Amino acid sequence: MSDAPRVVVTLVRHGTFLDEEDKDYPDLTPLYLAVASPQGCVFDYERPLRISASYAFPRICEFLLVRGASPNSLSKFGFSPMHLAVMKRLPHRHFSEIARSGGQYMTAHINFQGMIRETISTLLRFGGDPNLQSANTRRHQCNSQCWRSVDCQHLGQRVLHFAAAAGAADIVSLLLQHGADPMMRDDQGYLPLYFALSHGNHSTVHLLMDEMENPTSLIVVQPTKSTALHITCRFVSVAGTLSLLRKGADANAIDSAGKTALHEVLSQTCSSIEKDIIQTIEYLVEYGIDLESTLPSIDGAVALGRKHALACVRRIFQPAVSNGLLGLIFDSPHDGFVSSIHSLPE
Repeated sequence: MSDAPRVVVTLVRHGTFLDEEDKDYPDLTPLYLAVASPQGCVFDYERPLRISASYAFPRICEFLLVRGASPNSLSKFGFSPMHLAVMKRLPHRHFSEIARSGGQYMTAHINFQGMIRETISTLLRFGGDPNLQSANTRRHQCNSQCWRSVDCQHLGQRVLHFAAAAGAADIVSLLLQHGADPMMRDDQGYLPLYFALSHGNHSTVHLLMDEMENPTSLIVVQPTKSTALHITCRFVSVAGTLSLLRKGADANAIDSAGKTALHEVLSQTCSSIEKDIIQTIEYLVEYGIDLESTLPSIDGAVALGRKHALACVRRIFQPAVSNGLLGLIFDSPHDGFVSSIHSLPE
């Protein structure tokens, strides 16, 4: 189970048992048989290439590409070798054993990410399309519960969508250098930036934003007209939120449902990131969310805050009967939480 085509040929020709079970990865038998087939014989190398790409075997990928495999062929599930290579996944169960015993070759690729990067480089070198669209049939409606979800996949995602979700900035950079377009949407209207944000891949977020013209007013999710600021707040990207606000993003902008970025951050109830939720609210207030506004969009967000699942968030929006004035005052105690507020009206 190593990235060594000549070894595979020798073992298969000497009758090695081919049964390799790994429930999270495809069966290797078609790959072994393809590599061991005599040169010049008629053989379908497309499926073996996709298997090789999913295991991140760059040398076997090159071996199959030289024999005529197409780097852009789609499986019956709608994925190409490029899609499979960049998808987020754990290394296969034998990888650590191979890395320890692989000698000089493996010392240069001691981590799985390095193998993936070389696999993608090989596919690109043989004509792999960095903007190739998948033909998967899964339709999915995203919300705040998609935080780092592996099930968050859409119709017609492109290579960069999968790479942004996986979060390896060096691989995203490699794809961008070879012509991947960060402004190309999937069939449900989502940009790759959305998936970098939903998986908390901050370095990838900044990399993609640097490639975009005017990210402060960019519509990231077309069906709901959600801006980049809406999505950074939905998934509580503190650094991304602050970066957009400093560049002039409108903190009071509303999407097609009349929601502001404050609505989005309040929809997130994950207790492990409550400090980030508080910090994001603080930045929104600092950069222009007007809590004194009587606009329905702001009124609705305040009501949402008062019923929030996290007590530390609810405390921010509690009314003080003795004071009719509006506004939040954020102190900075040692734990980083908001310690006192001035009242919001009932």
